[in-house]
Amino acid sequence: MKKSLTHLLVALSILSTMVVVSCAPKPTPAPAPTVTVTAPAPAPAPPVTVTAPAPAPPKPAEKIKIQLIGGRPGDPWTVFQYALSSFINEESEMLRSSVLLTGGVGDYYPIAAEKPENKALSVGTGLHTGTVTLTGKPLGLKTKFLAMQAMQPYVWVTYNKDIKTLADFAGRTVAGPRAVPGWQDHFRIPLELVGVWDKIKFAAAGESAAASSLTDGTVEIAYGSLNYVYPDKISLSSYLEQAKVKAPLYFADWGKDTIEVGLSGKVEWKPILSFEVPPKALGATQPERIYVWLLPLFWAADLAMDEKVAYEITRIIYTRAKKGDFAGFHAQGAGIVPGMVEYGPWKTKQEIEEWYHPGALKFYREIGIKGL
Repeated sequence: MKKSLTHLLVALSILSTMVVVSCAPKPTPAPAPTVTVTAPAPAPAPPVTVTAPAPAPPKPAEKIKIQLIGGRPGDPWTVFQYALSSFINEESEMLRSSVLLTGGVGDYYPIAAEKPENKALSVGTGLHTGTVTLTGKPLGLKTKFLAMQAMQPYVWVTYNKDIKTLADFAGRTVAGPRAVPGWQDHFRIPLELVGVWDKIKFAAAGESAAASSLTDGTVEIAYGSLNYVYPDKISLSSYLEQAKVKAPLYFADWGKDTIEVGLSGKVEWKPILSFEVPPKALGATQPERIYVWLLPLFWAADLAMDEKVAYEITRIIYTRAKKGDFAGFHAQGAGIVPGMVEYGPWKTKQEIEEWYHPGALKFYREIGIKGL
């Protein structure tokens, strides 16, 4: 009984403890830590640069088109027109050039008269005014000097070694130039001076055709040109070299006295220069010296050509002559050098002002060429 009471008291004690614990106020839980979520700052937007479209590059100025008038393909002055045209097209920012072939000196003046402001010629002194056609019809051209091209010697050639002077032409068939005013005169008048013009049968032909006529036996004597390289080299033209293939060529002397009469001004014929060809300069068939006359050939343009265009053409000729660039085109090109190209056959101040193109004269004076 006593044990039961003791167990009861222990049980009541435990129960009361449980009641006290269960009735005690519950402790306040610690507040949960505040979680702050910070969103990452947005990346700054890249700067927007608004660029206006680049202006289109300026359209290059249209080049001025010019024509260089030549003759037959084998003529030296035609070859030099091709050379000059290539130089112009390589380096000029102003000009565009082309070459126009013609049948020769009698044909290109009428062509030049059509829009003369954009054409440059190769001209022989004695034809430098370029005012007439084959029929003598005025063309109104006023061709002016740009630059010297060559000093062209002219000879008479034959396969007959007994023909040595102009007097020996009597009774022969002779090929000479066509009746271009101022051109055929260079050949007709000397024959008149020695009294044989009315004693020959004259066949008019270009230089190439004259050489062919000699080769095929149509004529006994033909005119032709020599390659003269300033200051002292001389050789046969390509036409005469071809004629020499058939047989040796012999050369008739124009005669020093005959040429001096022309230079004196006593007759209407006035060769520009007398030239002495030393013995054997043309080979073994020329054992003695002969006299020929020189015809200066030069680049020219009509006074209608704009001064700036003429200046540019002249500048390129002189620049390329200084570099020796013409030498690669023809044997005579070795003579197209400073000291020759800038000087025409006119010496006085009045003649220079009259016959040089203003554009060419401006260039030469700017670079300090003496005497101009």
